[in-house]
Amino acid sequence: QQLRQNDQGTASNMITTSACLTTLEDVDGDAYSKTYVNHLVRENTYWQRKYAIEMERRAELERELSRQ
Repeated sequence: QQLRQNDQGTASNMITTSACLTTLEDVDGDAYSKTYVNHLVRENTYWQRKYAIEMERRAELERELSRQ
């Protein structure tokens, strides 16, 4: 249950981030929004990495369980 909630949290974070990215990329030439976009890209990469690590950990747990 907890794991599923984490998945949804991560997924919604990634969705919100990409939604922000598209609206901000439309605003061209604004230095502030460019900085903000860079920040979002970094944050998005962070969430994707976190998600990948979580998935790997879960796969490892499932392998452990199937071995027993």
